[in-house]
Amino acid sequence: VGPAPRSPFTVLSNGTLVLRPLSKDHQGTWECLASNLVATVSASTTILVLGTSPHAVTSVSVDPGITQANVSWEPGFDGGYTQKFTV
Repeated sequence: VGPAPRSPFTVLSNGTLVLRPLSKDHQGTWECLASNLVATVSASTTILVLGTSPHAVTSVSVDPGITQANVSWEPGFDGGYTQKFTV
């Protein structure tokens, strides 16, 4: 059968989250929740993974006119590099 697949993250006994090996799939907003009988609190952070390939654009729209069209989009994460867009 073989060994179980390795998890993409580990939580240490002190609560530290370790992401190893780090990949662009880890990029995004992460939230930490802590709770007990009294309350639940949360904190979030955004992880940006530099040196990776860029993510695809989103929210692409085309506003056609009679002699022209306005094309717009939201760029994805740039991976830490300059992006160039061609229409």
